Amino acid sequence: MPSIFPAEDKITKPRRRRRPLRAPACATKRVLRLLESYLSGRSNRKLATKALLGCSLRTAARLTNQRASYASPIRMEWVARICAAVGKPLDDVLGFQEPTPAHKAIVGWVGASSWHEAMQAAFDCATAINLLAMSHSLSGDTLVSHRDGMPVKVRVSLSPDPSLTTYGGKYEYHHVIVTAERMRDGSSQMWFRVTAPTSTSPTGEVIHEGRLCYTDLRALIIEIYERTKNIPRSLVTESARRAKG
Repeated sequence: MPSIFPAEDKITKPRRRRRPLRAPACATKRVLRLLESYLSGRSNRKLATKALLGCSLRTAARLTNQRASYASPIRMEWVARICAAVGKPLDDVLGFQEPTPAHKAIVGWVGASSWHEAMQAAFDCATAINLLAMSHSLSGDTLVSHRDGMPVKVRVSLSPDPSLTTYGGKYEYHHVIVTAERMRDGSSQMWFRVTAPTSTSPTGEVIHEGRLCYTDLRALIIEIYERTKNIPRSLVTESARRAKG
């Protein structure tokens, strides 16, 4: 049966070619120095570069031109091949940023100059809390809430065994909640609240509330550990008693 649609409606748009992933421009000089060390002693620099990277001879000539240095971002696949050829880790070449120390990350997103910096700071804050928790055998869930692109709350839910939280009551999560509160003078301060599960209140028992401080937070994580370290064992004991019962 012939189509009722005109022929031009059947024309499909050509797919866009995916642009190759490139390394940061700041890494170009370091990559070219490694390429130079790889080419040292080779008679035909352009052909050797073409063979290593799989690029055109023209591109190889641009990369190896010692009079006019190549300054554009280089393809990541080429960077990886050069690093492999000279035995250099990618991290050293790309200059990856060191992770923010926990005592600095914990201050949160106050003072961030842009929305993406603020969001990264919120996740750094959550990571710092989780690292403290992991060092005391606590794990769970993390939630970063945001509004209009800016973070408004970080909540880390902790338990010695998250599978036990389905039993409810004292087995539920402890929560570490971090917020930024606006002060009267227009500034913002980081505050945090730590709650413990309880059967009498849907929001849980507040065991601490105050200005966010790494030292205080570390002490509260230790308190959560002390409160919960025997819970898995007590549940096993209780289950065994019920089974006999």
